[in-house]
Amino acid sequence: MRADECDDAARWPAGWSSEFPEFCEAKPIRIRGALEDFVRDYSPEQAAAWREEIPLLQREAGELLDRREKATGYGAILEYRLPYDERRPDVVVLAEGAVVVLELKGKESPSRADLDQVAAYARDLRAYHRECHERKVTAVVVPTRSVGIACEEDDVHIVAPDRLDEVVGALADEAGGPGPELTRFLDSNAYCPLPTLVEAARELFESRTVREVWKAKASTDPAVKAIRSIAYEAARTSTRHLVSSREYPVPARLSWGCGPFTIACSTNSRCRAPASVPRSPAST
Repeated sequence: MRADECDDAARWPAGWSSEFPEFCEAKPIRIRGALEDFVRDYSPEQAAAWREEIPLLQREAGELLDRREKATGYGAILEYRLPYDERRPDVVVLAEGAVVVLELKGKESPSRADLDQVAAYARDLRAYHRECHERKVTAVVVPTRSVGIACEEDDVHIVAPDRLDEVVGALADEAGGPGPELTRFLDSNAYCPLPTLVEAARELFESRTVREVWKAKASTDPAVKAIRSIAYEAARTSTRHLVSSREYPVPARLSWGCGPFTIACSTNSRCRAPASVPRSPAST
């Protein structure tokens, strides 16, 4: 599906998304046009990369279709935009229970930065995406000038184009179980990144609720509960409280105040839970 073919094109998070049969049958120029419409500020180098990579991806998807009956239900998502920060993995493949993040590079071997880039995509999907937090999410760099390579470095697979079908099939076998549906994966509410402490406090004070954060919820619950208790006490006693956190990174020396509640954060210290220091009464 193209972004402009969905009901809410402005919120559609990918340049192209479809199951493998439609992806393989589509003409490359149609897919490339969808990506160009989606990524409005693409460069000539990016356009050239798409011209090279789309036929390559279609070939490997076709080989999976030839060998694996279940591949008819695999999903191909190109230029998936991570909400809130505008980063875009080149390709996300939904292969049974596996989520495979592909980053294609026009070179013979990837750099350290290439490995870190795709590892960060996989890490964030694993932590913050509703359809990923209980599934195997694998980072794969594809050096498009290489041949016959299939290895692993620091939990990132390095795979030549001619072995991509083999590796994706093996990852699907390893993961097992049903995979996420395309529509559920692309749902606008599926990706929920961790709010900063200041954002969480502001949401809590204004609405008495904080957005759901998928995998990170367990580790942030104690801090949120502590802030809630401090906020209620501040409202009850009409006093100001200083809340500092040394566990979650935020820009240095941020502060925010609203009514009887003040939040201040600094990255110069580290601790495990928020600490409250009563300030002067709100009336003063």
